[in-house]
Amino acid sequence: MRDLVTSAVGLLGGILLSIAFWYVTMHRIVPKVEFSRHISKRYAVNGTVAYEFRIRNRSRTRGIVDLQVSARLKVNSIPMWRYSPGTEPLSVPIPIEVKKIGYMDRRDGFRVIRIDVNSLPESASIHHARALQMHRLVDESNNPLEYLFKTGTEALLTIDLLAYDEWTGARKFFRSSGYTIDDIVSGKFNEKMEVTPFAIPEGPDRFGGSDHKTVENRARGQEGDRTVVRMLLILVIWLVSTRRKT
Repeated sequence: MRDLVTSAVGLLGGILLSIAFWYVTMHRIVPKVEFSRHISKRYAVNGTVAYEFRIRNRSRTRGIVDLQVSARLKVNSIPMWRYSPGTEPLSVPIPIEVKKIGYMDRRDGFRVIRIDVNSLPESASIHHARALQMHRLVDESNNPLEYLFKTGTEALLTIDLLAYDEWTGARKFFRSSGYTIDDIVSGKFNEKMEVTPFAIPEGPDRFGGSDHKTVENRARGQEGDRTVVRMLLILVIWLVSTRRKT
């Protein structure tokens, strides 16, 4: 009887120990990833627009390996069918430039990942391209991502990430909170996870145009004002010299 009790206690203890080990390795010693709260928007010298988000390894002791990253835009109230009333939600994969990351260092391991909106018309299915009218992205080259957000209602961009812990090999799935159009900030990521807005924003201004165009137009206007002033000075000098001759 004593041997039976001892065996039962040992079996129960082994089961509990195994459950505790499984819980620690699969729920505690796992990757820890943080997503930036905003999406950075910047313009390149050639005028193309770039949208970026940032991820960070929050673990203080362990790195992360074999990260797989993907993005998806979910839009509601999309009119899908010509002869069928009503609307439907739509989920569209959004291409990103870096889909796999081999290693992220422990603590302060940052990665900035760019959303490749410009290649979306080529990578999207015909069904998605027609539903979101992606042919208009050419006309919305300054605000392509904002245009996609406005094609329906309650549009959300989510980032999915799958990563492994470098010690235990434990795998964990992460999903960011949904980014809205208001989370797009014209600025650059600072040393932390925040976007520092530009002194002169590069995004769309309140009048519907893009600010980098507005700044360019202002510069042209100032140059035009200088030209007018020069012409007026020349005219005044000519009138003065004419009066002296008479």
